[in-house]
Amino acid sequence: PDPPHDPSGRRLIWGDIHSHSFNSKCICSINGSPEDVLRYQRDILGCSVLTLTDHTHHMGAQEFAWQLDRLEAFAGENRIVLYSCEPGTKPGHHTNFYALDRQIFERLRPIVLAYWDRSETYAAIKERLPAGSVLALRHFHGFRQGPFGIAGEETVRTWDPELEVAMEAMQVRGNIMLGGLPRFPGNFLNAGARIGLVGGSDHSTGKSPNHFCLTGFWVEEATAQGVWDAIVNRRTVACSNGKVSLWTELNALPMGTPMGSEASVEGSVSIAVRVAAPRKIHRACLIRDGEPLDWVGIGANTAEFVLAD
Repeated sequence: PDPPHDPSGRRLIWGDIHSHSFNSKCICSINGSPEDVLRYQRDILGCSVLTLTDHTHHMGAQEFAWQLDRLEAFAGENRIVLYSCEPGTKPGHHTNFYALDRQIFERLRPIVLAYWDRSETYAAIKERLPAGSVLALRHFHGFRQGPFGIAGEETVRTWDPELEVAMEAMQVRGNIMLGGLPRFPGNFLNAGARIGLVGGSDHSTGKSPNHFCLTGFWVEEATAQGVWDAIVNRRTVACSNGKVSLWTELNALPMGTPMGSEASVEGSVSIAVRVAAPRKIHRACLIRDGEPLDWVGIGANTAEFVLAD
């Protein structure tokens, strides 16, 4: 169901923006073919946004081009294509790269093949590709060693505000904001990173806490640019094992400051929430510094309430 009082001029559409086929070649026996993965996204999960975030550094040029052709064919005229890949990047967490334009994505490929270090990769992207044409979204998985490893105190200093506008809080490994070393991406938020939250499945092992994870995009129009704008403006929802329509505003409804905005607050913080789901929502809370605050009981499919800190 739609949430009460939908945000004016926006609708919520969905996509799994981190999924692998057997072309990733790392643990390929547990992933299906590109066709299997795309059918699941499109026909079972009902995704409007389709992508394959494979390890393209393990793919030859012909295989890479063939996979992009398959992605576009499965999207057809009724779905939105987001081009993505997951090369090896260090230090810090594993990172997915996204583009709207296929030619830009093809130009991105040799960059992520040529560089391994995060700072060098980011510098080359900014030098060789148009500003705003590529995004880099981290997820909880990666290299642990040293002060800039995923558990290192210095890793938050590697955040790039131009490329890293969001990070992945939900994946099959778990809901990472409430677990892991450290509680990712809460460590980046606490360090001042202005990021939205997204969800993506990653490799589906069948033994992980979550079966699939999705991103909801609040778009003004259901186009590739609308999806891109939702990510850049932090108007996304991260979900595991289902879809929850969630819209938040700072202070009073219906004239509060909408999700994704920046604001200054003195005293207590009040977050007005509009939420809806196919199944009853049991409870909701805010998370501060990785710890859940007081829970609010809901017990309904749709609700409108306020959470305060």
